[in-house]
Amino acid sequence: YAIFYSQNHNTQILLPDDYILNQNYPNPFNPETTIEYYMPEDNNIELNIYNIKGEKVKNLYSGYLSSGYHSIVWDGDSDSGFELSSGIYIVSFKYGNNIINSKVAKIK
Repeated sequence: YAIFYSQNHNTQILLPDDYILNQNYPNPFNPETTIEYYMPEDNNIELNIYNIKGEKVKNLYSGYLSSGYHSIVWDGDSDSGFELSSGIYIVSFKYGNNIINSKVAKIK
C-alpha cells in the first residue's frame, strides 16, 4: 500500500487492488510461523496447508472475511493435532476460482 500527503496535510491511503499472500515468517520455522494475506474485498476464502505430495494436512481458515490485512499463526500441526515432520509445505490461499500458493519450510 502507499500513503500520500497533500499540502493541506490530508492523508490518502491507497490499498492494493489484488489479493496478496505474503511470505510467511519466520521461514524456515520452528515451532510456529505467521502467515499474512490481504483481501481487497469481502469474500469467502480458504487457507490450507498441503504436504509436498499435494495432500491437505491442515485447514487454517475456511469462511467469510471482511476486506483488509489478516494474519494467522500456524503451529506446524496437522488437522488431527499431530506435529508434522520437517519438510516443505505449501500454503494455499483460495478465493473464488483463484489460488495463490507459497512454500513454507518446517525444521525440527
